[in-house]
Amino acid sequence: MLQLDHLAWQLPSGEAIIEDITLTIPDHKLVVVTGPNGGGKTSMAKLIAGIETPSSGSIRFDGEANRYSDDLNVGAIFELDRVQTLSIAGGGGRSCLIRI
Repeated sequence: MLQLDHLAWQLPSGEAIIEDITLTIPDHKLVVVTGPNGGGKTSMAKLIAGIETPSSGSIRFDGEANRYSDDLNVGAIFELDRVQTLSIAGGGGRSCLIRI
């Protein structure tokens, strides 16, 4: 199980990108996070993957804090400028896929 508890992340300039996200994803679930460009989808995936460190809050896998996806069965698909991404139901934004 993946748990995000009051997760926040900001740029070095202090600009808040992720603010107070609380989310629980049970085992064996596929979650697609959609939203507008600049909405924080990729930043959230980077936090979960351990590429970035949260400013505050916690990320727990099976109840263990600070355990990142490099030693777990978690993957994320990030956007690439040269790869066409799927637009969901006319939303016009991009998508981030997280598999637990």
